[in-house]
Amino acid sequence: MKNTDVEVSNIYATSVNIDIYEELSHDDFLHSDFKNGELAITPINKISGNDFPGYMDSLNGIFKKFAEAVKTDDLNWAKVAASSSNISSEISKTRKMIESNM
Repeated sequence: MKNTDVEVSNIYATSVNIDIYEELSHDDFLHSDFKNGELAITPINKISGNDFPGYMDSLNGIFKKFAEAVKTDDLNWAKVAASSSNISSEISKTRKMIESNM
């Protein structure tokens, strides 16, 4: 947390595990933990003590950025946020599975 004369900056971070597994074929498409942090800047005189919006932004950000990575093949965020060392091929495999079922 950083304070200035007029604002407080907080970083809210969340982590989730995303596992995409197809039971019938026993095919594991993706298995990784993802982390995301979001910055919230609050005026110093408006500190309410409610951290929920910051954590919700961080959690929503994980799923939005993950969906964008699968949709567009822009893996910059995923390579930094994922715990899996093979995230590029896992996302590619997931995208192909989704496209084949549309």
